[in-house]
Amino acid sequence: MGSGDDKKVGLDTLPNEIFLYICSYLDSYFILDVLKNVCTRFDNILSDEYVWRKKYSTDYPNTTMLFPETESEPDNNNNKPWSSMVYEVEKNRKFFQDAKDTDSSTMQTLVFKNLHISTINALKLVRDNRLCISVSRDRSIGVWNVADSVSQAVRHVYPAHDGWVWCIDSCLGTDTFCTGAWDSTFKIWSLEDFSNISTYKCPGTVLSVSCTESLVAAGLFNAKLLVQDIRVAPVDGASSPVAEHAFEVKGAIQGVTIDGQNVYVASSNGIMCCYDLRKKEVVNSTASLCNKSIMSYSYRNGTIVLGDTGNTLSILNRNLELLAQKTIEFENPLQRKLSCIKQNDYDIFVGSKGFLYSFMKSNPITGVERLQISNYEMSAIEYDFDKILLHSCNLDGEIVMLKRPENIITV
Repeated sequence: MGSGDDKKVGLDTLPNEIFLYICSYLDSYFILDVLKNVCTRFDNILSDEYVWRKKYSTDYPNTTMLFPETESEPDNNNNKPWSSMVYEVEKNRKFFQDAKDTDSSTMQTLVFKNLHISTINALKLVRDNRLCISVSRDRSIGVWNVADSVSQAVRHVYPAHDGWVWCIDSCLGTDTFCTGAWDSTFKIWSLEDFSNISTYKCPGTVLSVSCTESLVAAGLFNAKLLVQDIRVAPVDGASSPVAEHAFEVKGAIQGVTIDGQNVYVASSNGIMCCYDLRKKEVVNSTASLCNKSIMSYSYRNGTIVLGDTGNTLSILNRNLELLAQKTIEFENPLQRKLSCIKQNDYDIFVGSKGFLYSFMKSNPITGVERLQISNYEMSAIEYDFDKILLHSCNLDGEIVMLKRPENIITV
């Protein structure tokens, strides 16, 4: 055969089947971040969602992914964002793996301390995830610059409340945030100068808050739900609520979320409820979902995740249908609490004693990675996808930040 008949064989000349077979041995984030951008042909091949659906079924056989609810037909798998799902799951797995590698240059560890003197109960990323706000049992609020990795707090508000500061949420579409505390109040704060704008008195300890641009829902220790229009300024802390409801089956309200006209309520007794703001009544509820007390709660895009004091993790949809449930087996028999939860579209992060766990939103619930943190029970988690993981578990109010440095490309 003459030299003129020789044909060069490269990745771009291979048949689609062989090209995809080679891709099956590559990380999904490398395929989507790098290989997909090489040429038009690669982009066309790798944009086919069927390719990613097949990869998922191969990597996780006998597992059903619980996609966020959309307007498309729920049973139409062809319309699901399979590539986005696989990408997020593998990116989060890589983040945990890099965090466990103490010698890795792809992960930075920073400890925020010397501010709070007691347990941090909640963390919240704000300002395009450049700042993190912490609330603590020492009755104070801390503000940290996570974008520039400055270990000293940029603001300390003390006392922020007259009791343990227990919960926080940002008021969507505004430059404000809300905190709730054991002094039976919730307060609205400015993100500009972190001054207190208004204070609302509640008929009980505030354990959870959820905010929109104009409303705050507060879940109370005495099994009451309070919804307040924060456009109406309180007089001596008092203001007529938009809605108020006392639940018949008593249980401290560990989590609330306003979603349109509905308020989702998670009680420590294991019951989830949906309260309709227009009808001013509970329109849906579950039986007790577990034998132990609900300790942690997370809501995102219609997906509800609950963790209890008996190691049980539950996933529900906005219709309060139980989609999946798993009792986590821990090596330490004393490790029986799922103390805090954070979720992305396809992953769940669960804090317990000594460890942070990553699970995939699937049925059955599938473990992805775990990260050893300390010997203490974790009290708060916050996460910015593939960039920043913040957690707190020490009794002396420290926050540990794991951050992927800017301009680092993981392949």
